[in-house]
This record gives sequence, C-alpha cells and structure tokens, in this order.
Amino acid sequence: FNSDGGSTVDPITAAYGSALSPPTPPTKTGWTFTGWIPAFPATMPLGGASLTAQWTQVTYQVTFDLGAHGTHTGGGTLIQTVAHGAAAVAPTFTTEAGWNFTGWDTAFNNVTSDLTITAQYSQDAYTLTLNIVGSGSIAKSPDQPTYSYGTVVTLTPTPTAGWSFGAFSGDTTTNTITMDGNKSVTATFTFNSYTINFDSAGGSPVVPITQEFGTAIIPPANPTRTGYTFDGWSPTVPATMPASNITCVAQWTAINYTVSFNSQGGSTVANASVAFGATVTQPTDPTWTGYTFGGWFKEAACTTAWNFTSDTITGNTTLYAKWTINQYTITFNSDGGSTVSPITQDYGTAVVAPANPTKSGYTFNGWIPLVPATMPASNTTCVAQWTVSGGGGGGGGGGFGSQLIGINLSGTSPFMDPNGRSIVAGELKTSDGKLTIIVPVGVYIWNAAGAAQSFLSAAPLTNPPSAPPQNSLVMAFELGPNGVTFNPVVTLSFNYSDSDIPAGARETDLYIAWWNGTQWVKLVGTVDATANTVSAQITHFTSFALIVQQAPATTPPPTTIPPTTNPPTTSPPTTNPPTTNPPTIPVPTQSEPTETLPGSNPTSAKWIIPLLFLLASTTLGVILFWRSRKPEAELKYTNRK
Repeated sequence: FNSDGGSTVDPITAAYGSALSPPTPPTKTGWTFTGWIPAFPATMPLGGASLTAQWTQVTYQVTFDLGAHGTHTGGGTLIQTVAHGAAAVAPTFTTEAGWNFTGWDTAFNNVTSDLTITAQYSQDAYTLTLNIVGSGSIAKSPDQPTYSYGTVVTLTPTPTAGWSFGAFSGDTTTNTITMDGNKSVTATFTFNSYTINFDSAGGSPVVPITQEFGTAIIPPANPTRTGYTFDGWSPTVPATMPASNITCVAQWTAINYTVSFNSQGGSTVANASVAFGATVTQPTDPTWTGYTFGGWFKEAACTTAWNFTSDTITGNTTLYAKWTINQYTITFNSDGGSTVSPITQDYGTAVVAPANPTKSGYTFNGWIPLVPATMPASNTTCVAQWTVSGGGGGGGGGGFGSQLIGINLSGTSPFMDPNGRSIVAGELKTSDGKLTIIVPVGVYIWNAAGAAQSFLSAAPLTNPPSAPPQNSLVMAFELGPNGVTFNPVVTLSFNYSDSDIPAGARETDLYIAWWNGTQWVKLVGTVDATANTVSAQITHFTSFALIVQQAPATTPPPTTIPPTTNPPTTSPPTTNPPTTNPPTIPVPTQSEPTETLPGSNPTSAKWIIPLLFLLASTTLGVILFWRSRKPEAELKYTNRK
C-alpha cells in the first residue's frame, strides 16, 4: 500500500484467491482519503498487487463578519473557501462614523477549520458643556464625562425656588441633543409666579389660584359630587404659594346604598350594601317550585333587565325576580293495555284524568301513582294496575302489585306483582354508590317463609369478620332481610376506588364473598378494572364482602358458583304471599350452597357442597341427589353483623 504521504498501511499477505477485507483507511492531515488505485480486490490476485492511496484536499469556509459598524464596499469576499493550511484574504470595507476599526478577533493566515472572523471597533468620545443663566440646575441623562458618537442626551432643568426655567440655547433649543461632536448648551431661568390647580375628581369645578411665590393663599369653597362625601384635598392646600405649580385632587368617600332583592314568590335573597357608582355582585339564583328563574329586573313588571356587569348603583335600589311557570308531562304506561296520551301542562294547573285504558282479560284497577289533581313539579309516569278478569288463569300479565321498597337504597326500584315476581327491572344502590343490586324482570323475591318480600335493605358492616389469611377485606355490607331468596339470580356489584386497594395488591385479585356463619365463601365473579367494579350473581341475602387476595398467594376461600336455573318442573312452595293468590305458573327452584338436610350437621354441609362442586367426578350425582331431596330441605342462613 502506497499511502502517498498518508499514514502507513501494513501489507496483506494471503493465499491466491482467498477473500480479502479492506484495511483501515490511511489518514493525511488536510486531506480526505477517497480510495485506492487500482481498486482494492475482493480476493487475492495472482502475484499480489500494489495499491496507491487517492486523496482530496480538505477546504474550509471562512466568513468575515463586519458587525454593526462596518459596510462591505466590494473589495474581496465576505465568505471564502480556503485550503487546509492556507490564508484567507481580508475584504475591503468602510467604518461607520464615530467608530474606529481596531482589528479582527481571530487570525486567518493558517486556516485549519471553518472560521467566522469578526471585526473589532472602538467609539469616538465627545464632551458636553452646560452653562446656567439665572438660578437653577441642569441634569443630563445619561450623566457621563464623555459620550460616544450618536448618543442622545436628555437635559432636565430644575429652577431654584422662586424661579422658573426659560429656554435652552447653544447647540440645542430642546431638551435633547445628539452627540456627533463636542457640544455646549446654555439654560436660562427667570423669576415667576405659580399656580395651584384643583382636580375635583368628578365633583363640581374649582377655579385655579395663580400668584407669586410666598404670598398667602385663601382656600376655595369645597366642591360637591352626587353620591359622595368630600374628604378634603390631596395634597392639602398650602397656606402660602409654594415655589412650584401644584395640583390638589379632591378626596371622596362613596355613600353606601342598600340593594334589595324582591324574589316575587321565590326563595329569599339577602340584601347587599353597595357603594355609589359600583356594580352589585349577582347573588345565587332564587328558586321557586314549578317555576324557572328568568333573571333580575328593574321593575316589578320585569320589563328592563338589570345588567350586573354594567349597571351601577346610584341610590337605594330594589331588583325584582322574573319567573316563568314550568310545564311538566304525565306519561301513562298502560302495561299492555290501550294507549293513553300523555298530559303536558303548566305546573299547578288542574289535571283531568284520562279515560281508563282497556286490556283484554283484565279489569283496570287505577294508576300507580295516582293521577294528581294538579300538575306536579316534575315529569311523572303513571303505571296501569290490572286484575285478571274471571279469577286466575294461565299466568302472564298478572298485573302490578307494588314497587319494592329500598331501605338505605336509592335508584330505580323494581315493580313486583302480588306473587313477589319482578315485572319491571330495577337497580338499587347504597347512598355512597359502593354497592349495587340489579334485579332483572322475572325474579321471585321471597322471604324465609316463602312469601313475597316487600322491601330490601343494605347497611355497611361496622365490625365484619376478618378476611382469610393473605387476604384483605376492602368493604362489607349486611343485606337484608336475612334469608331473602332470589329465583333466578340477581347481580351484586361492588364499586371500588384505586385508594381502596392495599399496596401491592392487584385489581384482578378482587373477589366477592358471602359469610356462611363460619367463614367467607368466595363467589365466581367478574372484575372490570376500567369501571372499577366487581360483580357476581347471588341467590340469597346475608353478609357480603369485597376481598382482595395479596401476595404471597395462598389458597383462596372455597368458591361457589350460582346454580344454573333450569326450566321449572314444579309449582312454587305452598306458602302463599300475604293477601295474594299463589302464582299460577311454575316457578324455577334454585339450590343454595348453604342448604342442609334435616338432621344433618350444618357446618359440615356448608363445606361439603363447595367441595362437591369442585370434584367433577361426583358433581352429577350430588346435583341429582339434592334435587331429589329439595322438598325436604331446610334453608338455614347465618347472619353476622
């Protein structure tokens, strides 16, 4: 390898035809390596080869920056391309007036990199001489011994007491001078009188006082201003004329006025105390059942609206509330009967009940709620009540009974027929929104006696049983009455927040469990980490808890799966709901995990059943056995608060 002045490249010795890898390229100061001649072979040629390095000389860009005080006149170039180690050529330029060129900031006789070379300058210095005629002084800004070319100096004359400034003369007649050479300025002061001006600040005008310095001054009469009390002058009117013109500004205190709010039938709004000329802060809107508030007005007839942004107070003021009566709608749900048109009219107006709807095979028993005598202050839906004509019959219809009552529960209560069957779905929530019970249509809700249950309740457990080892109890509720059953199942949902979950626990390890009197029994459920809910299906009421399993993982409590409800094959229990006929259609039965046979041990039964569900080999036999014993089974629920 012939590097042609570059760094040494060791020769390569290899067998003929063997593959070759190019060596590291040589380097050469000021040059760029571009390859070998002849080209480097891929394999070792016969007899070897001699290669010579090819180079391209490195060049650099040199930029001359003339700065703000130099102008390029055409000689030479400001941007030059210079070979490595060569010298750049300075351009020709002129220097701004008042400045001297002092050299370049960087040498450029041996260029080894890109350069920007900046011109250096110094300013000329000029003097300003000030002369006084009379009695006074002159301040200059900026105050310097000398000034550079083009500096603008501001002159401020200050007369001695009893004198006034007359004029400037010399190199300027104004209070500014531009330094483009040495300058001289004379200020002339004369003896004069002075004036006291009076700014009434919105009050009646006061004539100014002009007289000689040191003479006695008689104060003027006080000005007046509507809505204000005069508090004097600032500064105070002097006893003798001072040695300068002054302006005395009137001081005022605004008179406060009362703004009354006449709600004209709405809720009370407190009065406001507002200074004259100020705006009044808009109060919280009043309310009036059945009416919509339309703003505040200047008169009882509500013709001119009050603008709280721009209208100001000029005296005691009364504002009047405007109201518009609301319209509401009564909608009629005929529950399969003939259509009844809704009624829409003003609040409080008399309501004429519609003609009764009709329904084949049923007798109309009125509306729930009753049609009001006057229009209420909200939209209302009245649901038709029906009784089967001819006494009984083959199911269906059934008629409304009443709306399920929720104690400590809000939301939408389901409507139940007289047999305890939901005929309108419901969704009940605790007041804190932590627990939700979803009741679909077609669920029988019975108490332990086998009668229709008219209410449900929920309350937080203040002293719940402890969670299993390596588990943490997030929240727990007592659902009642204890022993209430659901056939088929209803959905129980816990709503949690991120702060409810202990550190280190995962949302996917949340589960719902019920208390069987001895331990918490885990339910198969669903965790929705997006909605922050955990849901499971339940068949009865007892104590329920939201629990999270924590690391290290341990065996969780036994899991129970709500049994699948098969099509009914028998009629419901012979105990009839109070004051109603028993349902005439078959009702599905449901096996409860905590059921025990008469005479058996309750505690062992509660453990055996979950285990039987987990043992696939015996599942079918156990289910058939329990179904055959169902009529004799005794439901036992254990409640712990």
